[in-house]
Amino acid sequence: MGRTLESLSPKDIAALKRCKEPTMGFERRSDRWVQTFYAGIAMRTEYVTAAAEVNSGMTTIKFFSEGRSAPAETVRLLDGNNVLVQETPGFRSHTFLKCTFAPEKKSKH
Repeated sequence: MGRTLESLSPKDIAALKRCKEPTMGFERRSDRWVQTFYAGIAMRTEYVTAAAEVNSGMTTIKFFSEGRSAPAETVRLLDGNNVLVQETPGFRSHTFLKCTFAPEKKSKH
């Protein structure tokens, strides 16, 4: 069933944060929010609106699908926005760590 963040050692966390590619991300496109999962292929979900709330150092963002009043997706940003907990109705929570990408090397011309 996966690992919990609490069960990971600092070495495990550092290794996970050196990801080659992001696993999941959100971006604003035109008038919608687009969530993209990378699992061999890119899978996208579009949301028509989002609402954010900051409380006790945690940011909660609720994403809404067209025609629905209840959030389709809720994400919580923790630990200075380095940890994202995704909550989707009907599924268990998923925890993601923010990637630390190595700086790109500049090519010499």
